[in-house]
Amino acid sequence: MKIMDNPEASGLPYIPPYLQSLRTNDSVDFKRGANFAVAGATANEFSFFKKRGLSVTLLTNKTLDIQLDWFKKLKPSLCKTKPECEQYFRKSLFLVGEIGGNDYNYPLLAFRSFKHAMDLVPFVINKIMNVTSALIEEGALTLIVPGNLPIGCSAALLERFNDNSGWLYDPRNQCYKPLNNLAKLHNEKLKKGLAALRKKYPYAKIIYADYYSSAMQFFNSPTKYGNPTSILFPKTSRHVRYTNQF
Repeated sequence: MKIMDNPEASGLPYIPPYLQSLRTNDSVDFKRGANFAVAGATANEFSFFKKRGLSVTLLTNKTLDIQLDWFKKLKPSLCKTKPECEQYFRKSLFLVGEIGGNDYNYPLLAFRSFKHAMDLVPFVINKIMNVTSALIEEGALTLIVPGNLPIGCSAALLERFNDNSGWLYDPRNQCYKPLNNLAKLHNEKLKKGLAALRKKYPYAKIIYADYYSSAMQFFNSPTKYGNPTSILFPKTSRHVRYTNQF
């Protein structure tokens, strides 16, 4: 999760990470923005995965709720009075995610069933909705909530499933269709949830960012965006094919 003050202005400075300030006790000016994101973070809390026997696979316990708490602790340093906060957040942009992908990645990489990951979708969406709602209650007026990426094109998950059933792979890009269908389900549920929030908070601008479609442009037409034999793809893979047809 990130908050950026006056994002439409050109020449924005690097958004300082909030977690680094906690670890170093350095005095950091967050007036122009703060980055609460943590690599490997999940939407659902640590106890959620512990109940399902997955806590040992998590890279961090800095979940979305904890990031929200960080924002609440930081808020008094950004503005004091209600009018001051209204003025400050009127020209601020909140980026909520992308978050939730790791909630699926951890069980999938831990060799849990595909159905297990599918069953997590309502819990992930509910958590994102709750945190987005909480941010609006705290004064956020403009929020971007991105959808999930095409995880069926992830090298780690392609290696994990490594299915010999050719029909399960998209012929356009060799991405694993069942996993991409999971991402699509997440995104559809997310869009419905955001639509409900727009009705609840008509004064807030809630924007869905379609990361899935944007990323698929690269997977469907890789040669349009650079050399397909780059460091990202040092050798030919059974899952990724490159021709001159793009």
